[in-house]
Amino acid sequence: LDLAYISMTAFEGGLKFSAGRKYYTMGTGLVLNGRGDGGEITWYGSLISIQVLGMYTGLMLKDNNPYNLSSKDMADGADRVFTGGTIDLSFFNQRLYAFGLAQIDLAEEDDTMKTRYNSQYYGGGLEGVLFEDLAYFGEFIYETGKSYADQSTEKSTIAAYAVNSGITYYIPVDFNPAVVFQYAFGSGDKDR
Repeated sequence: LDLAYISMTAFEGGLKFSAGRKYYTMGTGLVLNGRGDGGEITWYGSLISIQVLGMYTGLMLKDNNPYNLSSKDMADGADRVFTGGTIDLSFFNQRLYAFGLAQIDLAEEDDTMKTRYNSQYYGGGLEGVLFEDLAYFGEFIYETGKSYADQSTEKSTIAAYAVNSGITYYIPVDFNPAVVFQYAFGSGDKDR
């Protein structure tokens, strides 16, 4: 089952609630962009919006589980919990946001082969329209946490960062073609 969820709004669209198996995203999708079983609540204010979400991946079939962060995930399918939130500030066709996300690895492990990968992501971004035909986005992410190097029982610290950015120019002619420039960079983590 790919998607099965219920979604509803209240207070004239100022509050949105959804629960079930659905796609969950955070920011540009670099940190979180995938299916899971859970729920999210979003409150929309005139300038500020707040989103809180939680999801579980252990009920998905192994072949459809995209969260392969450890050797145990690849063998059995990821058994993870994700929880986090985003706060947005909207002004003059621009959106400034900050987010935090934690993932908790629930995979079974034995004493001879540790596999857990628990991390937290913190970041923020800015996106919007500069001129009538020019849109942009930029996002920075920092990852921290604890993991085990492959085939080891020694726990190591996670320290990585990433940047995701782009500019889109919509050419003002029929069919509105676009020229897109994007740049992404990830530091990796020296212990993984």
